[in-house]
Amino acid sequence: MPDQKTLRLLLYLATPGNKATATPELDLHNQSFLKSVVKLARANGLLLCVANRLEELGIKSPFITDIKLKEEAKQKCYIKTLHLLNQIEKNHGLRYIVIKLCSSVPHVPRDIDIFLSPADRPKFSRLLIENGMKVVYDSVAESSYAGNGHMELDIYTSIIYANKSFFDEDFLWKARLREEKWGTEYDSLQPYANYPLILIHSLFGHRVVSLLDFLHLQFLRSSTDLTPSREYAYRMGWGEVFDLAEEQLEKMQRQLNTKSKSISFPYLFETDFVMKCFSMLQGAGQTISFKPTISLRLSLLIDKLVHELRKSPFYEPLEKLKFPGRIATNLGLIVRRLRGDRKA
Repeated sequence: MPDQKTLRLLLYLATPGNKATATPELDLHNQSFLKSVVKLARANGLLLCVANRLEELGIKSPFITDIKLKEEAKQKCYIKTLHLLNQIEKNHGLRYIVIKLCSSVPHVPRDIDIFLSPADRPKFSRLLIENGMKVVYDSVAESSYAGNGHMELDIYTSIIYANKSFFDEDFLWKARLREEKWGTEYDSLQPYANYPLILIHSLFGHRVVSLLDFLHLQFLRSSTDLTPSREYAYRMGWGEVFDLAEEQLEKMQRQLNTKSKSISFPYLFETDFVMKCFSMLQGAGQTISFKPTISLRLSLLIDKLVHELRKSPFYEPLEKLKFPGRIATNLGLIVRRLRGDRKA
């Protein structure tokens, strides 16, 4: 686990609204410490943000320059992919929404998640392939494409965990919002819809919330009227889960404020907490049968193992090999299908 000094500095550099000024915690000449901050930033999706802020502080280093170059290359892939989505919408009338964005914090996403109408998915997928992309995964639990200089694209036509549908199509389309990033327009979600979607995905997707996710969720909590979000969650039968997740975010913020050593990021939700959330779904008329309960616990175990592996010195070498990661992902997809998760 990174020490609290590393986490504090990363939090300071990445928090929206903070100005980059020298702090007593920052040793401009300690390259080892800076590299530990960058390593933690990488694990939390905050490389671009941190590299930019360190440059603002006048820190010159070859490894920071290297980070900027790699992030700029990813940025070009991101823009190229948005251009393709807009081209498909313009030429074929197939609407999309970019979901789960954390737009309050400067960063380059590692992939792009989009929502489509179920009826549009076959044609949309064919057009992606015609434009040079290839299938990475294709199942009800995961549908993704990549290639030809594009960023990996994950397709959602539903958001279902343990056979429970959390969002209906009409709600998401009504929340559609036109935004711009790096000079390119795209369709995303208004904050009142984006907030609960990120919250539920963090909780039930891989039960992990990165510091990027956490900072954006806290930004939305302080800048957005989330009453419609909560009311919608209750209409859909998961309002108690919404309230419990909100309480957990508040607890995490208190731990950060008191510099508790018990919190680190990426943050893994405890097994008991996730199981309590699932039991609340049962209380809302959702019945979880024996098989999904077993697969649910197995999926939580896999999430725990992957989370611990990511913190170990073995993760980066294994990630470069790709094959072990592909095996772990495929195993996770099988278990999630068994527990009743559906994305496409």
